[in-house]
Amino acid sequence: PCADFSPCPAFEEGALATFYRQVVAAIRSTGDKHLIFPEGVAQNAQQQPSLPAFSDPQSAFNWHFYCGASQVLPDQSGLVTPAYCSSPDASAFKNMDAYTGRLGLPWILSEFGANDADAEYADEVDLMDARFLSWMYWMYYGYPPDAPVESLLINSYEPGSASNAKQPKLDALVVPYPQAIAGTPESYAFDRSTDTMTMTYSTRAVPGARLARGALTQIFVPRRHYPTGYRVHVSGARVVSGPTAPWVELVASQGAQAVAVKIVPRTGSRTELPSQTGLVPIPTPVRPSKHGRHHRHRKNGSSR
Repeated sequence: PCADFSPCPAFEEGALATFYRQVVAAIRSTGDKHLIFPEGVAQNAQQQPSLPAFSDPQSAFNWHFYCGASQVLPDQSGLVTPAYCSSPDASAFKNMDAYTGRLGLPWILSEFGANDADAEYADEVDLMDARFLSWMYWMYYGYPPDAPVESLLINSYEPGSASNAKQPKLDALVVPYPQAIAGTPESYAFDRSTDTMTMTYSTRAVPGARLARGALTQIFVPRRHYPTGYRVHVSGARVVSGPTAPWVELVASQGAQAVAVKIVPRTGSRTELPSQTGLVPIPTPVRPSKHGRHHRHRKNGSSR
């Protein structure tokens, strides 16, 4: 009953909510206990959604966000879209903060990007990470001629690699961030001008959870921002990871109620890549064909 990309309370509160209740019930009937992320009508969050909370305790909220200006033209200079997008960006996150806070829901931004407006995406990443919000970029492959500007890859017919990735887009998306926090997150910031990451958290578990003894906080430290190494300044915890590891791991000091950590660049060292640690499984490359099929290369030369 509503226009495309427009708020639609009657539909969200009515037919869409009814549909999701049936879907959630069907999923739960299989015994599945994963988080489920319903989504409201796509409307760029310039108004709060009207989708109600669901009785299932493992339900959350998922949304997409695109600043309209960043969709019109590629902006590789970074001079246009930040000026036009700063206001709708702030409005969108204010609305989503209020909506999910009112319903008491965790949330994820499952789609943003879709152009070569990388300065805007860097701003969005910083807004999301400051809220400890999980996100997904759209998209990895952009099959020509469908959406070449949307892709992270330069040539979507070739396998992903460092040389086949758009470096400005990686600069926007790849930042240090906490992958696991042994406590309750309080603040996070990444200063891109100095490559300085700061974060604070309480050592208390979030409500309804219990921390294991010696639980670790793990922070990803990308070589992209720390090619010659990094230093960690921390209070309320001690570093238990190696000095060149791609993850800083912290264990809270006995009796500490809060932890503050700062990561800054250094020289004379080299930050490892996750793939160099032996802790990350390396998948067999998948090469997309020009006909849309994927061929998985095997050691014996066969493919399927």
